[in-house]
Amino acid sequence: MTLGVAAGAVIAAVWAGWFLRSRVSVYAVTESARIEVERAAHPVQASASGRVVSLNLALDRWVEVGDPLVELDAEALRLDRAEKRARLAGIPAQLAALEKQIAAKQAALQEHRRATAAHTAEARARQREADAVAGFTEAEAKRATLLREDGLVSDVDLARSRSEGLARRAAADAQRLAVGRLAAEQLMAERDIEADVAELERTAEELRTQKGSLEASIAAATHQIELRTLRAPIAGQLGEAAPLQVGAVLEEGARVAVVVPRRELRVVADFPPATVVGRVRPGQPGWMRLDGFPWVQYGTLPLTVTGVGSELRDGKVRVELRIAGTPPAGVPLQHGLPGMVEVEIERIKPLDLVVRAAGRALQSAPVEPL
Repeated sequence: MTLGVAAGAVIAAVWAGWFLRSRVSVYAVTESARIEVERAAHPVQASASGRVVSLNLALDRWVEVGDPLVELDAEALRLDRAEKRARLAGIPAQLAALEKQIAAKQAALQEHRRATAAHTAEARARQREADAVAGFTEAEAKRATLLREDGLVSDVDLARSRSEGLARRAAADAQRLAVGRLAAEQLMAERDIEADVAELERTAEELRTQKGSLEASIAAATHQIELRTLRAPIAGQLGEAAPLQVGAVLEEGARVAVVVPRRELRVVADFPPATVVGRVRPGQPGWMRLDGFPWVQYGTLPLTVTGVGSELRDGKVRVELRIAGTPPAGVPLQHGLPGMVEVEIERIKPLDLVVRAAGRALQSAPVEPL
């Protein structure tokens, strides 16, 4: 009897110590969970209409980013681009020749202006000389007239003096007209050269505009050619391939394939808000029991929380978890596999757990009127 009481006391003491001092795990559990690929599958659609000239579609084939899958006929675009590239290639030489001509014309204009200034100065000097001679002869004719009145000069000498004065004045006037004519000719020559330079510059500007237009057209043609080669947008496996044949006509927007990304799997679980809000955080451990694979036989899939949603979707909070260890042997992990997920959210004393449960019970109990 005494031994039984002692054994009971020891058991009670151990149980009380466990109840008051030890800690137990608390889990958030949901049966709404599934395995998904990290990135969504990418459909491949035709960006332009055209005739199929090359195919590289095979269901379940692995592809890398940028691998060509379908090529549409773009020969007309390539020929047009080649013709424009040939035209573009000749423009730099034409521009260089025009720039040389413009430089030569401008140099000629400067040289003409220098020569014009020298000729004008020489003509004006001759004009001043002619004016001086004409003035002198006219003064001589006036003196001869006065002397004739005094009878000191004959009529013949007077007539000769007047004729000489008129001739010298006429020569001076002719020289003045020559200076004006030279200035007009020089101005016309300068304007002709300036007009030639302006025409050459206009032609050069047209070539520059043509060059820009050709470059834009070539870029547009290159873009259109690239649109006619349908490439894999991501690395992965062809999960769908359209039954196409070479020679078939493909319409713009038609779906030709679906690329499923490589097996980068994660677990997505939907929890009730009260279970996870403020309690589930990145880094917490979790486990998944896969439907169709009893956990007693196959074990569980170890997980780690990587993200918790901040908005409700269909009344649930989305939690994302990564696979943190080796999958159970014999379980083929694949996209869409469902199961149940539990996440360890805290470790508390059994006493605190009982108090918390009692508090919930009291909170949910109906209040009777006094």
